[in-house]
Formats: sequence, C-alpha cells, structure tokens
Amino acid sequence: MEIVDIEKKVGKKSILKNVSCEFKGVYGLLGPNGAGKTTLMKILASVNSNYNGHVKKNGIKNVGYLPQDFFPYKNLSIEKILNHLGTLKGLNKETINNEIDAVLKELNLLKYKQYKVKELSGGMVRRLGIAQAILGRPELLIIDEPFNGLDLEEKIRLKFLLKKISLDENRVTIITSHLVDEMEEICTNIGLLFSGEMVKSDGVNELLSDLENKIWELECDKGNCFDVNRGLILSETFVSANRKKLRIYSDENVSGGKVMSPTLKDIYLYYNQKANNNDYTQ
Repeated sequence: MEIVDIEKKVGKKSILKNVSCEFKGVYGLLGPNGAGKTTLMKILASVNSNYNGHVKKNGIKNVGYLPQDFFPYKNLSIEKILNHLGTLKGLNKETINNEIDAVLKELNLLKYKQYKVKELSGGMVRRLGIAQAILGRPELLIIDEPFNGLDLEEKIRLKFLLKKISLDENRVTIITSHLVDEMEEICTNIGLLFSGEMVKSDGVNELLSDLENKIWELECDKGNCFDVNRGLILSETFVSANRKKLRIYSDENVSGGKVMSPTLKDIYLYYNQKANNNDYTQ
C-alpha cells in the first residue's frame, strides 16, 4: 500500500504536507501529539475524503479500523457489539457467528462475551476495539493510538496481543503512537511524522543502521560538559544531584564518552530535533 503527496488543510492551516510513503509489514507511525497521525489514519480508512493526493491500496478491499476514540454502546454486550459492527461491515451472519468466538479468544475476551461494555476496564475496551477491527480478517488493519489511557499492565498485555495479531503475513498493519518504547518491539517499519511532514520512512533495521557508531553516552558533572557544536544532545538524566548522563548523536568521537547501540528512541529524538531545526539531512 502506498500514499503519494497527501495534503490536508483545515482553513489555511496545513495538517499534512505532501506526505508520501509505502506501508508494508507492521508499520509504526510515530510522532508527537498534533503531528497529523490521526488525520492520516482517517484518510487511509476512508473516513476522511477531503484531501489532495493519492492513496494506492493495490487491491486491498477489506479494511479494519480502530479509531483513537472508540466509544461503543455502554449497555450492549461484547457479543452484541461485534454482531452490530460486523453487520455494518457488510459481513454475512454466518461469517460473523463463525468469527466472533475466534477473535475474542485471540484477544483474551472470550469469557467476557456476555459482559456489557460498561463492565469492562479501559484495556478491555481497547481490546474490544481491536476485535471489531480484525472481524472479517481485513487485509489492511489500522490502529490509532492503542496505548492511550492504559496502565502499565494493560500496555504490556496489549503489546503482546498486537505482536501476535501482526504475524499474519497477508495483512498490512499500521499502528500510530507517540509512545516510542511501546512500538519498538512490534513494528518492522517506521515512519516519523513531525508537523505534518514525513521526515523519514524505512525499515527499523535500516533506521538503526543509519545511526550505528554515532550514539554516545557521556557521564559528567552538572553544567556544560559537552560542546553542542560537535553533535546533538538527544536526552539527559541526572544520576545524582551534581552529575548527569547525556545521550548524544555525534559523527566524531566524544571525549570521555562510550559508543552505544542506537535505539528507536534515539532515532525519534534525532529526527525530532532535526525537524525542529527544519533540517532533515543526516
């Protein structure tokens, strides 16, 4: 699946600016709040048709979509919700009946099938949202901000489930988030969307390779212990009241520093800083 020069404006404000990329495998769309991720997902799910550019689905007809705000009817049971949404998808009764137990089992919700939505935890509602999205076995699965509002235990459980359902090689899965750590173990490909612009899109391994031998860790006394003209400070943490640890991007050796293996968080912070400086070249 591919998008070419997607542009979206609200009034005079540009929400998406000529966004182009290819979606394949398990694709993670990362960016801060307000970057345009949800707008792009609505376009891919055909919820928003007021845009310029081209969406090339390459034969994909069956799409599953979990919006960021999923508010099913509180007084209906899980089973009735899935029956209703399956009907709206155009699935026949036999297909719906055959698949409900299967998708609920896959998402650890089968024993709660008769529970009403108002009796479910926030994490269970998100899993219900994913269940309705994969009903009908879609070729394209779009999941917008699945980790929002979940506690740590629910995030870990949902991350495991997303990894499991993403193993289907016949499906393109697109997941958006601003939580980098939650995406690192799930995605095979990553797009970085900042201020409506796709600043980088590539495989995770390729992105990591780009920063190989360029990420340094330096521990030093509080104060200006690194010349910012020699690189970028990606993050800093205090190890004591007077000492801090810096995570640095630099093409040159960092005196007193130790070269580290790059992480997806390093990639995100690096391109975020470049985007803020309107410099997308490495």
